[in-house]
Amino acid sequence: MGVNAEIRGLFVYPLKSCKPIVLHESELSPQGLKFDRHFMVVSDSGHAQTQRDIPLFSQIHTALDGDLLVLSRPGYGSTELPLLDHGHPPTTQQVQTIKVWNDECDTVVASEAASRWLTQATQSSTALNIVRMAPGFVRAQSSPAELGADTQVQ
Repeated sequence: MGVNAEIRGLFVYPLKSCKPIVLHESELSPQGLKFDRHFMVVSDSGHAQTQRDIPLFSQIHTALDGDLLVLSRPGYGSTELPLLDHGHPPTTQQVQTIKVWNDECDTVVASEAASRWLTQATQSSTALNIVRMAPGFVRAQSSPAELGADTQVQ
C-alpha cells in the first residue's frame, strides 16, 4: 500500500526555536534537510533552551547568506556565524556534553560573538551559547527500522 504525501510548505530552523526560513527546495542529507536545527542554544550550565524557556526566541529572524547564518531582531541589529565548521575548530574550543531529550551530545560553541549577541537580543539574565555538534559526533535517530540505520539527526 503506497502513501501519498503533499508538501504544502518547506521550512528549516537553522537555530532551534528561532524563526524558520521558508524554502522552495532543499538538499536532503543523512541528517535531514540541509541546515535544519544545525544549531541550538544552551545555557551557560549546559541546559538546552527553547521558546518554552525564552519566549523571545520567537523574535529572532534567521537567514542564510552564502556560508553564513544571519540572526537578527528589530532594535538589536544582527550577527553572523559560520554554517560550516570545516572540521577544524580552534584549539581553544572545549567540547561540552549536553542532554537533548534522552540523548547526550558532544557540542562546541559555534560563535562566541553570536552567543553574546543572542544573550542581549533575548534579554536573557544568564549567558547563552549557540552550539553545534562537535566535529566527529554523530547522533543516531530513534527509529532506524523505519527511517534507515544510516540516518542521523542534529
